[in-house]
Amino acid sequence: MPRIEAFYSRREARKFVDAGVFHNNSTCRQGRDVKMKSDDRNGTGNYRLCHDCDDRNFSEDRNTQKSPTIFKRLSFPHASEPAEAPPFSAPARAPVNKAL
Repeated sequence: MPRIEAFYSRREARKFVDAGVFHNNSTCRQGRDVKMKSDDRNGTGNYRLCHDCDDRNFSEDRNTQKSPTIFKRLSFPHASEPAEAPPFSAPARAPVNKAL
């Protein structure tokens, strides 16, 4: 599983809190570079999550989750079943007087 304990670069400590990022995904390229340089500190440092880590975490969650139950409950009418009337129908158009 690519998720790991959160960490950030020591260099992030020199930045403003809004500019710094932390990582929590082992497949993030920037996070791997920080780990390879042994320039990491444990925790989030009150920084925001790296955009790449966020995307990868989202993709991982989406791929591992079961399909939502709402999709299992959807049923489409079969040809033998009568179709329901639409909830709103547009008013009929007024006839055009061609004599004018």
